[in-house]
Order: sequence, then structure tokens, then C-alpha cells
Amino acid sequence: MYLASIAGGHPGLSKFGLLAMGQQCVMGQTVWRVTEKISLTLVNEARATAMGDGFNRSMQQLDEISLSIKHRCA
Repeated sequence: MYLASIAGGHPGLSKFGLLAMGQQCVMGQTVWRVTEKISLTLVNEARATAMGDGFNRSMQQLDEISLSIKHRCA
């Protein structure tokens, strides 16, 4: 469902970011130095009418998915 939301531009998609940081490998002296992090935050919002008051209440749920990729020196 989340992947479909990204591809389809679902209105619940709040934030999508890519962070790349680190250093390059030099003559095989480092094990890994480059890390990429992909994060996705979804906001699911539901509105319901409060009993007897007649106004809308809003509830939010934040779902975050993150993936880290480490590049290793050969």
C-alpha cells in the first residue's frame, strides 16, 4: 500500500527524502564510508463528528519507513 501511495501521489504522502553522506573509499583502506538513507513519512488523517457537539475532530497517525544502504569498498 505504501509503494502504491508513492507511485500514485497519494494525498496521504507527507514527506519523502533521500540523504546521502560519507566519504569515498581510498585504496581499499576503509570498510565502508558512504551511507544513503531513504525515508518516507505518511500521514493518515481521519475526521469524525463528535457526539452532541457538531464539530469535527481530527486524528492523525504518522507512519515512517526508512532504509539505509551502506556501500562497501572492494
